[in-house]
Parts: sequence; C-alpha cells; structure tokens
Amino acid sequence: MIEYQPFELHTHTCHSDGSFHVEELCQTASEYGYAGIALTDHNTSSGLQEVTKTLEERTVMVIPGIEWTTYYGHMLVLGAKEYVDWRYALPETIDEYLEKIKTVDGVTGIAHPFRVGAPICTGCYWEFKVTKWELIDYIEIWSLPAPQERPENKRAIKMWEDLLDQGYHLAATSGRDWHGFDEKPVLLASTYLGLNEGELTAENALAAIRAGRTYITIGPKLIIKIEDGMGNKAELGDTLKCTAKKKWKIHIVWEETDDMEEWKILPREIVLVGDHGEKIEAQDIQEQEVVFELNSRSRWYRLELTGDIGNEKKRTLAITSPIYMEQ
Repeated sequence: MIEYQPFELHTHTCHSDGSFHVEELCQTASEYGYAGIALTDHNTSSGLQEVTKTLEERTVMVIPGIEWTTYYGHMLVLGAKEYVDWRYALPETIDEYLEKIKTVDGVTGIAHPFRVGAPICTGCYWEFKVTKWELIDYIEIWSLPAPQERPENKRAIKMWEDLLDQGYHLAATSGRDWHGFDEKPVLLASTYLGLNEGELTAENALAAIRAGRTYITIGPKLIIKIEDGMGNKAELGDTLKCTAKKKWKIHIVWEETDDMEEWKILPREIVLVGDHGEKIEAQDIQEQEVVFELNSRSRWYRLELTGDIGNEKKRTLAITSPIYMEQ
C-alpha cells in the first residue's frame, strides 16, 4: 500500500548560508506539519552529523542531501552514498558527473532552473547542457513560498513538460529553499511522496522520487486512485497500457488541511493535462469524486487542481507528477 506524506525537499542551515541550527530546522518543520525534510546545505553535508535518531523521532525524518552550488546551476543531490566532487563540472561535462552520482545511488534534481542569476544569485539560473536526461530524477517546478504564480516557476513547468514530451520520465517537486524563521505567515507548498506502506525512511522517500510518486500542493491533500476495470491498480509515475478492452481511470478527491482555512483556499476544478501541456478535460470538484478516463492519445497525463486563494481566482493549487502511456 502506498501512502502519501508531506515533505520539504530544499532546506539550509548555518552549515551553509541558513540561519537555522539543524535542530531548529527539524523542530520548525515538524510544527509546520511536514513528515520529513531533505537537508540540502550548499556544497556541504556537515549538518547531517547533528541528525540523530532521537531528533528524527521527536521531529521529522531527514533525507541526507546537498545542493550543488556552481556557476552554471544549482542541483539537489539526495541520498548519495559517497561524495561526488562538484567543483570541476562544466556545462559540457555535466553528464559525466550525473553518471557518477548514479553509481553511488544518488537522486538528482534541478533546483529553481529559472531563478534570476548573477549578480543577484550566482549560478541560480540553469545553464548545464544535459544530454542524458534519463540521469535526472526530478525538477523543482515550484520554488520559494507562494510559488503558484511566480513567472520563473511557470517557465520551470514548461521546461518539465517539454522534457516529458520528449519521452523522459521526471517527477515534479516543490522546494521552499528554506533558510530561516519566518517573520510573518507565508503560504507554503509541500511535496507529497508516495511511501511504500507509509514507512518514513530515507530509502522509502528516495524510492518515491525515483518512481515519480509525487505531487505538489499549497493546501489540499489529494487522494488519487488509478485503476482499470479488471482490478489492476497503478500509481503516479507508472506506465500504463490502454486497449479497447482495458481503459484506465483516475479517481480523485481532496482533503482539507489547516492551511486552507487560514489562507481561504477553496478548490474548484480538477484539470487533466496531457502532451504539450494541453488541458484535455476539466471537472468541478466541490462535493463529488472526479473520475477521468485515460486513453493512449497522449504520451503522458497529469492532474492540476485549481481554485481560489482569498480574492484571487483560478489559481493553481496542486500539480501531480505524470502517468505515462505505453505507445
């Protein structure tokens, strides 16, 4: 059984340029309702020495990570069993380094690919010339608090969809790029990871990202059931085969979370999105379960939940990773 749990996958402490101590970060993440975080300090994993079993049991589960912070882009590397030196990676040689990361079981994700670069944020803009995109596991399509309408995030979504159109399988994540305590309330996103048996371990979390069992949301929790008429079930990230006798359906409902009342978030519509970001079908989602029937006309499908945030109408509230169709 797969159970989805909320994570924050991009965090920093005083071991790099954050103001949090490791314990403060974990405690604050727990208070915000996250089940786990990825600790991704810039070019160092020294903060992981402060993560103890007792701390995790008291606060949140911690995925070991690092943010490669280079002149040509920032890349999140999670769960690598050995250190891979980032210092000599160039735009033309990045594939070699991605292969090295894979040999030590690392999970790789592109952080905020369209964030403004130098001189405001050196290397924040992605300029690495990846050719082996199968070596990338995910793209951080939402970055920073209140990510849903940021222009740089819309560009990241377009980049992600273009790669899906080319046949690559890439999970979607959100990353707050969290550096310290909030001075005022902020609208936060979560990345929900589909964990095997709901077990909170780093291995389970990494497996979920590799498999594409992710969705991102600024409020509603999604309950997604994918099945055919013959008793077969699937998950986000799976590759499905449709035939005349075998059609897959996606059943979806949403559950309210605490943030929704605080920010006056009201879901209104679920949209089925396919190749080239085309909106194929939309249904109201007020008091009913929504069901979409899939076919093999698109190479991939994802779901997008839209609604209101206070007085702002038709805002994106959640995005799922894709389901892929066998061609």
